[in-house]
Formats: sequence, C-alpha cells, structure tokens
Amino acid sequence: DNGNGTFTLNFTDGTSYTTADLTGPVGPAGANGADGANGADGADGNGIASTVDNGNGTFTLNFTDGTSYTTADLTGPAGANGADGANGADGADGNGIASTVDNGNGTFTLNFTDGTSYTTADLTGP
Repeated sequence: DNGNGTFTLNFTDGTSYTTADLTGPVGPAGANGADGANGADGADGNGIASTVDNGNGTFTLNFTDGTSYTTADLTGPAGANGADGANGADGADGNGIASTVDNGNGTFTLNFTDGTSYTTADLTGP
C-alpha cells in the first residue's frame, strides 16, 4: 500500500507492478449521531465584592468568597518641578499706626499714617 490509493505487487521473479489510483468517489454523509448528555454545572466564579483605596497608593480588592488582595503601591514617580511664575505687581502701601494718645478719660486715639484717626469708646473697667 503506497498510501496514495495505489498498490505495488512484487512478484517472485523480481518484477513488480503498481496499480492506478484505486480510491473511489467520496460517499454520502452519514446520519448525525445522537446528542450527548448535558454536563454538570460548573462551580460559581469568584467576583469582586468591593474595592478600597487605602490612601497610600495601594488598593484592596475584597472578593465574594471572603478573601482579599492588596496591590503593591501603584503611585508613579513624582514629576519635575514646574517653572517659577512671574512676579506680581507690588501691593499698595498699608495704613499703619503713627501714634496713640491716652486721652485721660478711658479712651485712646489712634493716629494713622494716612492722616486719619480713631478714638475708642471708654475702656475703663468696673
């Protein structure tokens, strides 16, 4: 059997004969076999019940089977510092106290650097 539809006959006198391809035409398709039985249900999967951000670059995954897994720190490296911003304009001069005067009657007068003043109420205690 030459494996290609031909046969070689070897005779006792040392000669041989190889047949033509003896492969016949393809036969009709057979009937479908019976369906197999359904298998048993698989085990329930393990889902993620909740996640927790631990505030330190890690997360904890809590699974539906009661187990949990905490990740490694997922924080990336710090970025480079940004360029300094432009300097703002100088602010207006403040209004300071140039002097104070004890008015001798329980009040004080505050004289400000812009020329205005303020006199307090009587601050004499009981």
